[in-house]
Amino acid sequence: MLYLLSAFSDVIGPLNVLRCITFRTAGAIITALILFFFAPRIIRCLRIAEGKRQQPMPADGGTPTTGGLMILCGIVGSTLLWANPANRYVWIVLGTTFTFGALGFCDDYLKVAKPGRSNITGRFDGLAIVLVIVMALSVGFISYLSGNSFLAKYVNIQYMPGTGELAVLCGSVIGATLGFIWSNTPRAPIFLGSAGSLALGALIGTIAVTTLPPLMNG
Repeated sequence: MLYLLSAFSDVIGPLNVLRCITFRTAGAIITALILFFFAPRIIRCLRIAEGKRQQPMPADGGTPTTGGLMILCGIVGSTLLWANPANRYVWIVLGTTFTFGALGFCDDYLKVAKPGRSNITGRFDGLAIVLVIVMALSVGFISYLSGNSFLAKYVNIQYMPGTGELAVLCGSVIGATLGFIWSNTPRAPIFLGSAGSLALGALIGTIAVTTLPPLMNG
């Protein structure tokens, strides 16, 4: 939403920086990281919500499995703050991410309500999160290049107006996943769960499909 303030750049010159995708991407990373300062309180709430404070389930030693909600909140909140709200690509990716995240949340809920009867995805470990960061860096960089007419021509790929805003969304992913790793050490107090793994997979996949045409038709 901060992007809308750039409309007043004629009156307040410094607001023109909000038009810069690289600046907003950096802002998205920092914002998502800041949101994880509230991680300990969220973890305690998740423990209570899943009923594992008094009687932990043997399957995971009382560790909440809905930690993906923390990442989703960081991604969505940071993206809505820094991305251009008029960009259709941002809403397509967020919609897909939310849909798969909701499906994963239902799976996580069933794991708690009816243990052992639902298991769409396994747990993500630290290595998987690092891979998500690497993929977000890759597709975010390609999105930025394809959304810039000069850079797209320079690297000989197809120019796709608007895809550059996906770099801001990828920045939110990087910040949220870095925050997840930071709040999840040294002992893992929370698991990513199906909500996080399905949502992140759908997000990266959707952005990859969006950025594929510029690479194929360059």
